[in-house]
Amino acid sequence: MNPFDLRHALLAKHAQHVVTVHFPIALFVVGVMFDFLAKFSMKAALRTAAYYNLLVAAISAPFAV
Repeated sequence: MNPFDLRHALLAKHAQHVVTVHFPIALFVVGVMFDFLAKFSMKAALRTAAYYNLLVAAISAPFAV
């Protein structure tokens, strides 16, 4: 496998694992962190960021299963 071949790098099985499994987990953790920060700082932007992080995590989680 050529390391500079973009097609092989993106379509490799290990690359899909990272996107489908670890990405929703990271979105969930960051969303919860934003939610706690929004609760204590009373900033609407953090609450909005938490909402969208959790929304995308919930949409992408069934693909991991």
